[in-house]
Amino acid sequence: MPAVPVDSAAAASPPPGRLVIALDPGTKRVGYCVLETRPLRLRAAGTFVLKGRLHFRLGWLQEAVERLFAEHASRGDLDCVVEAGFISKGMQSTLATAESRGVIMAAIARRKADYFEYHATSAKKAIAGNGRAEKEDVARFVNAILGSKIDDLDATDAAALALMHASRYRKETCVP
Repeated sequence: MPAVPVDSAAAASPPPGRLVIALDPGTKRVGYCVLETRPLRLRAAGTFVLKGRLHFRLGWLQEAVERLFAEHASRGDLDCVVEAGFISKGMQSTLATAESRGVIMAAIARRKADYFEYHATSAKKAIAGNGRAEKEDVARFVNAILGSKIDDLDATDAAALALMHASRYRKETCVP
C-alpha cells in the first residue's frame, strides 16, 4: 500500500460514500474525525487523551485507533489521513509526535487502508483561507461547513484534514 505524496492532488474519483478517517497526532492528545464524502456527513469527531509514560500512551493510542476503525470502517472503502510530520522547537516533542504518527501508520497498514498525509498549513489554507490561521478560526470554519458543534480544537484540526481530503474528490465540499 504505497503512500500518496504529501499534498498530492492525484486522487482518483471514489465511489459514493467513501469514508475518510483523519487523525491529528500529538504526544498527549490525538484529534480524530470520521467523515463520509457522499453525502458529506460527519460521523464522529473527538480527541484521544493520552496519559502516563510514553510507551503506555503509544500502546493505548494503538488500541484506540484500532477501535475507531472497528466502529466506523467495516467496509473496505476507507481513506486514512494523517497530519504530515514537522520539526517543532523541541526535539523531544518532535520525536514523540513522530512515534505517535508511527503507531497510527502501523494501525492503518494493518487495516490495509489507503493512506494520505497533508501539512497542517495546507489544511488551514484550504479550510480557513490562510495557512497560518489560528486553531479557533479553523474550528469556526469546520463547524460552519459541517453544521456541527465540535468544540475540541484537536478534533477540528483532524476535521480540517478530512474536509481537505474530501474536497479532492468532490468540488462541492470545497470551502469558499
